[in-house]
Amino acid sequence: MAEITSDDTTEPVAEAPSLTADLAALIAEIEAAATGGAVLDARIHFGFRIAARRAPDIAALLIEEGITWPTVEAVMDEQLPPYTTSLDASLEGELITFVVRSAKRGRWGAMQKARCGEEVLAWAATEALARRLAALRAFLVDMERSAAVSDHTTPSTLPTRTVDVDTPSSGEDWEITF
Repeated sequence: MAEITSDDTTEPVAEAPSLTADLAALIAEIEAAATGGAVLDARIHFGFRIAARRAPDIAALLIEEGITWPTVEAVMDEQLPPYTTSLDASLEGELITFVVRSAKRGRWGAMQKARCGEEVLAWAATEALARRLAALRAFLVDMERSAAVSDHTTPSTLPTRTVDVDTPSSGEDWEITF
């Protein structure tokens, strides 16, 4: 938190919301969780899906329409998938490559490749938590990588891809050219 000093007083100033910071906090919360549950499911829904604009905020839409909170809460209770207790309640973009149970660690591990190609292995108390954790970490890796590229590269200096379609193959049955 930043501080502003004027004369003899120092007042804290709230920092702007950061998806990266919120996602890191959510990841830490999942890593520390002993079990999944409705509260953590809601954190994933509101702290990731809505914040990353991967899902509409139905609660906000209902509140804007004048619906009372008890009704909104009842509707949301039915709308939130059991991310942290069900293997089937995967996140958008969740593509787990493998899952393993470590008796030595007493934890589940799940691996997902980020879009940038980095392998992300995450350990959590349950298989469902490990799967969601790996997906969220992969999303964070891609988001940070994208931010680093945009911070250091302007659109005019981005490399261009050229493909020579007339290049003969190297004698193999197939070749992939990017």
